[in-house]
This record gives sequence, C-alpha cells and structure tokens, in this order.
Amino acid sequence: MRTVVVSVDDIPLKKYKEAQAKAKCMILDRVKDHVIPHIAEKDTTREMWEALTTLYEGTSVQRKMFLESQLRQFHMQKEEEIDPFLLKLQRIHDLANFCRGYTRS
Repeated sequence: MRTVVVSVDDIPLKKYKEAQAKAKCMILDRVKDHVIPHIAEKDTTREMWEALTTLYEGTSVQRKMFLESQLRQFHMQKEEEIDPFLLKLQRIHDLANFCRGYTRS
C-alpha cells in the first residue's frame, strides 16, 4: 500500500474567508440598525440572507394584507383632483402587487 501526500493550498480558503468577511460587512453596512442584531452573529453570508428572508417574509404577508385592506377601502374624496387620487391608488396597487409577488413560493 502506498501513501500519497497532497499539499493543501490555503489560498482558495483564504480568498473565500476574505470574500465572506467583505460581503458580511457590506450587508451589515446596508441594513437598518434594528435589523443588525438578527444577522450580526451569523457565520456566513448565506445564514445572514436566510435570517433576513425569514425576518422580512413574515412582515411582507402582514404588509400585503394591510395594503389590500387599504385598496379595498380606498375612495375618492368629494373635492379631490383625479390625478392625485389616481397616483395614490396606483402606489397602493403597485405595493400590493410587489408584496404578493414577494411572498409567492
């Protein structure tokens, strides 16, 4: 039986760790302060992403329900101009559609 010794090249691992550290810093720099405790202790960017997804999926369902409720109750005031009314209606509709698409599996 013959034993073969293979040298382990640490350069790819080092580059991976550097990229992970850089990506984690980028994520932490761009989220709001109240979100940081939910993701700061994660070991990888994948774990950070999963935590963010879990955090925001629940609120997007609630937001979708709120926006759909607003859309159903939305009506034009007597003295309101048509253009501002339609802009508000479009904004609610677009946000509801965004949330609906975001929560689909």
